[in-house]
Amino acid sequence: MTLGPHVRHPDPRLLDLVGPAFAREHGVLPLCRVGALTLVAARDMWARIETVDRLEEALGPVSFVDLDETGQAQS
Repeated sequence: MTLGPHVRHPDPRLLDLVGPAFAREHGVLPLCRVGALTLVAARDMWARIETVDRLEEALGPVSFVDLDETGQAQS
């Protein structure tokens, strides 16, 4: 599954909402909105667990995706 061309450049406004330092520290990257849902790349399961509350507070509902080294979503 690919995320499509609109995700090649994550929306910087979403990153601003959670804070670049927070995202870097926890290994998460908000990618784009799909309706009311925000897709967020996460380095691993622990990043998801540690950040879901903060991300939903800042972004609303989130759904996590895993990315491989080429930036393709893994199902």
